[in-house]
Amino acid sequence: MLTQIISLGVRGSAVGGAAYFTVQKGVWSSSTYDGADALSNFRETVIPATNDYINQIPKSAEVRSALKSSWNSGIEWSAASIASFPGLVSNTANKCANYMHGVIFPSADK
Repeated sequence: MLTQIISLGVRGSAVGGAAYFTVQKGVWSSSTYDGADALSNFRETVIPATNDYINQIPKSAEVRSALKSSWNSGIEWSAASIASFPGLVSNTANKCANYMHGVIFPSADK
């Protein structure tokens, strides 16, 4: 019970500290200049490698193109599956019928 209370206190302190820090740095400011300045300060002081990761984020046009391609591939696969379904059912029914015929009327060679 005590460990749960301590754990909750530590988590709450971490969240509160993060919120206080971001308010002090101007992250929640309504001014776009303050927000840009806060982002610049964040990049310079907290995580210097952030610029590399932010530059690796794909552009929205690239994401849109990839989504369209994936969507179209899914539609093509679905249409091909629906089109091949009757033949698949027919082949499976024939195999089942042949198997059952072999079970019911075993050949004399065995």
